[in-house]
This record gives sequence, C-alpha cells and structure tokens, in this order.
Amino acid sequence: MNISSLSSAANTVLSANTSTSSSDDIDQLEKQKAILQQQIQTENQSKDDAQTKQEKIKQLQQQIQQIELQIEQLQAKKFNQNQNLEPPANSNTNNNENQSNITNDLTVNSTGQNIDEHV
Repeated sequence: MNISSLSSAANTVLSANTSTSSSDDIDQLEKQKAILQQQIQTENQSKDDAQTKQEKIKQLQQQIQQIELQIEQLQAKKFNQNQNLEPPANSNTNNNENQSNITNDLTVNSTGQNIDEHV
C-alpha cells in the first residue's frame, strides 16, 4: 500500500468520525431544544404573573434560537465535509467533451486562419 492510499484511508476514517460526532452533537442539541420547549409549555401553565412568564419565555426562546443556529452550523459543516469527500463525477469525460467542443467550434483553413463553423 502506498502513501497516498494510506492518506486517503486516514481521511475517510477521520471524516467518518467527524460526521458521526456532528450527528451526535446535533442529536444532543435537538434534545436540549426539546427540553427548552417543554419548559416554555410548563411556564405557560404556571401561576406566575404575566410579566414574569413573558420574561422567562423570552429567555427560553432566545436559548432555542441559539441552539437552532448551532444546529444549522453543524449541518452546514457536515454537508461541506460530505461534499469534500465525493470526487467530481465524470471529470475526465467532461474535459474530453470540452476539448472536443473547442475543436468543433474552430476549423483551420490551408492558410492557417481560423474559421468559425457557426458563422
């Protein structure tokens, strides 16, 4: 096994571990969010005065917003890591097609001048 194979294998394992870690982190944040939502429901049913309820609920909602932002960031990070793992599809085929299109777009006459076929 050569060095590039080892490096590739190590990157795959590292990315898989990071992906799993991101999933676990997202799961933990989702659980925290659910707990906060339950606390909002509990506060709505409490016997606190309206102002106290409003302040507590506002704080809980701010915490939920922060958690949602963290979840979005982790999901974006996970998505970007997955994109970096996937090789571009048919990159050699696309390059060959582009070269073929360039050749077809221009022809050269006997004097060496380029003549566009699409004129």
